[in-house]
Amino acid sequence: MKPFELPAIADFFRGREIFITGGTGFLGKAIIEKILYSCPDVKRIYLLLRCKKSVSVCDRLVKFKSNQIFNRVRERDESLLDKIEALPGDSMCLKLGLSEEDIEKMENVSVIINSAASVRFDEPLGQAVFMNTRSARELCLIAEKLKNLKVLIRSLRSIILFLVTPSVKEPFEGWVDNFNGITGILAAGGSGLARALYGSTKVKNNFQPLDVCVRSLLVATWKRGRAIGNEMAVYNCACSKEREVQIGEVFSNCCKICVDVPLDEMIWLPNATLTTCFYFYKIILFLFQVFPGMIFDFVLKIIKKKPIALFIMRKFHFASSSLSYFMFRDWLFVNDNCFNLMNDIKNEDMEAFGFDFYESIGIMEYMYQSSLGGRRYLMNQPDENLPRARRNYRIFWLLDRGNLKVLVHISTTYCNTNYPVIEEKVYPPLADWRETIKMAESVDTDILEIIAKKYMDFQPNTYTFTKHLAEQIMNEWSGKLPIIIFRPSIMAPSVKEPFEGWVDNFNGIIGLVVAGGSGIARVYYFSQKIKGNFQPLDVCVRSLLVATWKHGQGISNNMVVYNCACSREKEISGGEIFSICSKAKSEIPFNEMIWLPNATVTSYYFFYKFILFLFQVFPGMIFDLILKICNKKAIVLFFMRKFHYATCALSYFLFKSWYIVTENYCNLMNDIKNEDVEEFRFDLYESFDLKEYMYQSTLGGRRYLLNQPDEDLPQARRNYRIFWLLDRGVKLIFWSSLIYFLITRYDLLNFSNDNILLHHSLKILNISSTSLP
Repeated sequence: MKPFELPAIADFFRGREIFITGGTGFLGKAIIEKILYSCPDVKRIYLLLRCKKSVSVCDRLVKFKSNQIFNRVRERDESLLDKIEALPGDSMCLKLGLSEEDIEKMENVSVIINSAASVRFDEPLGQAVFMNTRSARELCLIAEKLKNLKVLIRSLRSIILFLVTPSVKEPFEGWVDNFNGITGILAAGGSGLARALYGSTKVKNNFQPLDVCVRSLLVATWKRGRAIGNEMAVYNCACSKEREVQIGEVFSNCCKICVDVPLDEMIWLPNATLTTCFYFYKIILFLFQVFPGMIFDFVLKIIKKKPIALFIMRKFHFASSSLSYFMFRDWLFVNDNCFNLMNDIKNEDMEAFGFDFYESIGIMEYMYQSSLGGRRYLMNQPDENLPRARRNYRIFWLLDRGNLKVLVHISTTYCNTNYPVIEEKVYPPLADWRETIKMAESVDTDILEIIAKKYMDFQPNTYTFTKHLAEQIMNEWSGKLPIIIFRPSIMAPSVKEPFEGWVDNFNGIIGLVVAGGSGIARVYYFSQKIKGNFQPLDVCVRSLLVATWKHGQGISNNMVVYNCACSREKEISGGEIFSICSKAKSEIPFNEMIWLPNATVTSYYFFYKFILFLFQVFPGMIFDLILKICNKKAIVLFFMRKFHYATCALSYFLFKSWYIVTENYCNLMNDIKNEDVEEFRFDLYESFDLKEYMYQSTLGGRRYLLNQPDEDLPQARRNYRIFWLLDRGVKLIFWSSLIYFLITRYDLLNFSNDNILLHHSLKILNISSTSLP
């Protein structure tokens, strides 16, 4: 029968009874799931099941049907699972352990899929013969009695199917339920159990995803079921030669994937060695796998837990030894028959049964997907745990580094703002960092925002709160890692390195300067008497490197905290900054200004809101309207809004001051050697003139933030003078108009009436002067 004359694949399976052995295995489960999902009109699927560890066949069937692989079948129609019927038996026995009644029940079976096999390479010969050889004979003897038999499929793993690997897309991406093949390597290596692998990096392996195998098997079943004659067909379900992958490439990809998709439970950092030298493999095996496993199990025994490390390592070693024959040899798999099946598939079956999609997927992408599948379906580790697993990986990475001398954690001096005096120590926790991480991973974002303020113990913002918790983590790990905590205060442009006034963001003092200098900010909300603590960038960098150098010598194993803040004498108030910037605006103006820089400072909130609307929001609305009329993008209100939100967020710090203890930080200067003083001394800001530094910072903002070269300064100054004249002109017109209005409206220049003011007051109040006594 020609392919175009064949019925659709789902039509072929309609009303049929199927008998399958090995249905509880990796491939068998997937075959049953695919038949029920894509051929839902199948009449019955008989599943050969044996009693296992005193669990009855009925109980095993119930558990089998509840497997996660059938999730999409359940979503479509849960009653489809009732079509699976268990037949008690055992492939190791004669007649497959089936009773005569059960064999008679199978009289209408027209398709047999023999998937039962022992894939253990170290199986005793007698058991292997019973399972893999004699069972085939027994099945054929039973099949001879079935008058309606159309096709008998025998799947021979490692011969017809070399390595069945996690699925590409069916039933789910990366689905797998055993540790065979690539998944076993990833699991053993990813958990830190496997420290040595024995194999050739150049040998190529032939991997075939589970759903490719299942689809091609069902297509072959469909084709053979309608064929004329009894000629046997053999299909090598192997990927093309171009898709074969070297063991070395698999190993390299696994090492990269372990960083991004680590397992939740690791006994140590995943870091295995692949070698072709047997004796070197044995040495590495003992030194880095067996011996640490013994120590790990000893620790487990001490804490009265079951030792498992050596047991799992032993199993992996035996599996590796059994696989070694295949890890040093290549084969060419002729798969013409298998690929020709694609030409037989009808157009309406292509979406459900086409199986060439693996040929177009990237190897790295597929392995990544397989790793995620191993986490989800084998280890039962949800994707929500990945951020925590990655953090654990980084911690193990640090612990594994034998040459780690120092770990510098950069925090902020303002992470403990609930204390008026900030000392160089770790303060008691405001919350449990483990619970906080768990809550952030599990609680809905909107709910988290609602409870955030109270949960943070009313900290000023999430930044200071989370940095505080990060210090708690560092404090807990300080006994295992050489940690120091470095707390800079408010970062400001550099004094001289890498360049004078260098800065690359609008945070801190430079943001206020740029917003005011461009004419966008018309009002500031802060106290002019409160002093802020600013520290130039290069001062922070130099002192951090000195602290790193000091602790890298291993002089002390204790964690030290450094408050990188300027001295009390160098703190500067908001009023001083505003005064200096007001003088600098005419000498160092910006190229682009929307109006003359002339802001107001107030510490009264309602007055701030009034000025904000009158001189910032309202003019911004007019300016944006003009831009829209000119078919240009309206941006003024957008920047004003951003500046306003930033001011509100900073308001907590602009009305409070703290005393910052810097004893440890200042003592670092005494540790610098004479030859390092020029390159690493960090007291340069203490001797720097404040006005000169502010001018330098403003120039730095022009050069490095706004990309305005110094050559443009003369033109910018001319523009500033033009804006000055415009500002004065507008103000003159405004006040003149106001005075003129008052004079003409109230006749203020007529002094003939002594009671002129009283008269007009009464007139406004609508009271007649004659009514007065």
